[in-house]
Amino acid sequence: MSLLFLSSVAFAGNPVNHLATSNADSILTDTDSKIISTQGFLPGDNDRVKVLSDKNVKKNQGKGGVHRQNIIYAGAGFISLFGIITTVYTEAGYTESGIPTITLAYEHGVSRHWGVGILFDYASTSLALLNAPGNPANGNGNPYSYSNMVNLTAYAGAITTSYHLAPKNLKIDPYIGAALGYTSISFTFTTTDPYASTDGNTALAIKGSDILFGGFVGIRLYLSNTIGLWTNIGYMGASSSLINVGLAAKF
Repeated sequence: MSLLFLSSVAFAGNPVNHLATSNADSILTDTDSKIISTQGFLPGDNDRVKVLSDKNVKKNQGKGGVHRQNIIYAGAGFISLFGIITTVYTEAGYTESGIPTITLAYEHGVSRHWGVGILFDYASTSLALLNAPGNPANGNGNPYSYSNMVNLTAYAGAITTSYHLAPKNLKIDPYIGAALGYTSISFTFTTTDPYASTDGNTALAIKGSDILFGGFVGIRLYLSNTIGLWTNIGYMGASSSLINVGLAAKF
């Protein structure tokens, strides 16, 4: 530890000086920077000792903000691709069941402003049209009924990076970010209508996947030192929602 003594007089070999230095070292063992009165140890009641540890200052550079924080957050989404598709089917008489977009993510702070993490999205919806009246002309004039089932499932997994805009604020954490990963969606349609297809095929399945390039902007509002609320808007693949809200925990 480097000590800069701002004293008016220094006496070499004086046991009083040795006592002052010894006491200062013991007091400042774990101190980065302090001003300590030397009254009673060195000549002059107004003398001060300024202690600056260059080693500790360098060690602490870049800390604060989200550095070394671990954040887990989970939530649900609204206004999604599934929602648009669902609206089309429900207007045609289908009933809906399923879950909205579910998000689970983890982030680790690597500096004051930057964090990296992983994210997983999942969404699933089922639509049913039950006991719909068939066209009698298709059934040789005999009335009949049929049912249709539609299932939509999508998921996405990605590596994320986020830039935190207010590292000094412990309660409000706005951020922007990007994601790179994989997204997949599947669509299946089945019917009991024997006249739905001329070749007798009563099922249809479509599946697609692609590389995910995503982006988002959001904010976390901490209610305590560890628990908070979060929301963001953005695109995170076929399963994502435009608006997401949930809970966050940091440790």
